[in-house]
Amino acid sequence: MPVVVILSLATACLLLVQAIHILKTGDTHLFFLSKTREGLRRQTLASTKVGAVLVYGAPACAILLLLFLAATRSGGTAIMRRIAEDFGNLFGGVLLFSIGLLGVLSPTSILKGVQAAYPSADVDRESGFAAVLTRVLGAVLLGFGLLVLNVVKGGR
Repeated sequence: MPVVVILSLATACLLLVQAIHILKTGDTHLFFLSKTREGLRRQTLASTKVGAVLVYGAPACAILLLLFLAATRSGGTAIMRRIAEDFGNLFGGVLLFSIGLLGVLSPTSILKGVQAAYPSADVDRESGFAAVLTRVLGAVLLGFGLLVLNVVKGGR
């Protein structure tokens, strides 16, 4: 149950951040994509901007409202106590899972981050070995994240 609550909150937060991004920039592309499309950015109409904000903002608000209603109706103290007890495990599991998923699906972004952090390092992002190694490490982190989340789900 706490995993569902935490992932629902994360989804609601991502949707709200996307809605705020659209309001600020007028760009309807996802906020976490690279900014290589700067030249392709077009002027969005106010009605299009409001529609896109509603597409992202309404489900986010609905998720938060449903979580709040479920917590108050079912005696939210037990749910909040369980989340407070397992917060470190939940956060760690979701963090490991997210980094592992990023490493498996997009190893070049991880290698780009390593190269930005250590400019003197000779990181060849196009080499097959670096990408394979990043994917393997991502799979290991993904497995550890799932293991931690499974322990939290099982209740120790």
